[in-house]
Amino acid sequence: MANRQYEEMLSAAKLKLKDRTPEDLAEKGNLFYDREKQEFCFELFGTKTTVSYPDFVISPEPNMWLALTVFQYLDEADGFPLQEGRMGLSEFKEGGLIRGSSFDRENDKIIRQVTAGKSPEEIKQAILENGGELMEGKADLCAKFSFLPNFPLYLNLWFADEEFPASCKVLFNPSAEHYLKVEAAGTITGILLFETLTH
Repeated sequence: MANRQYEEMLSAAKLKLKDRTPEDLAEKGNLFYDREKQEFCFELFGTKTTVSYPDFVISPEPNMWLALTVFQYLDEADGFPLQEGRMGLSEFKEGGLIRGSSFDRENDKIIRQVTAGKSPEEIKQAILENGGELMEGKADLCAKFSFLPNFPLYLNLWFADEEFPASCKVLFNPSAEHYLKVEAAGTITGILLFETLTH
């Protein structure tokens, strides 16, 4: 994407937030707001991150897609509580069924690419270093990530063996559509897989 186009998208995203109070944004997004420093504070895939108010500058500056997704979270969040259970992208009401199968196939491609040549221990270490929490589950490796406070993601990973290539499934909380649109949920999943497993 050209830098100018990104800047226009970024400006539009910030413009949508300009009339919102920090208290409203903090409450609906379940974010801590430091009144003295005038900034929201949270962890973004294991990195301590702030968003200033009212100019909405993210520090440290993430890649453009991650930045745009943070702003969509701020805009879309309605304070809906987290629910029991997990769901796939295909269960999103807003077009998820159309994208679900291709989403899973694309994730499998990514997982094969980023785990090639890595041992299970190296993958576990990469997950922990990027804010992941290892969990018990039916997959070879299960982990929970917190993109933002009310948007957890769950990674189920099966390692390659003699019969099958590596594969994965990324699941969301049933409240996910109260915080991100389906396209953004897919985008953040791709970032999760690349950012956590290639570092």
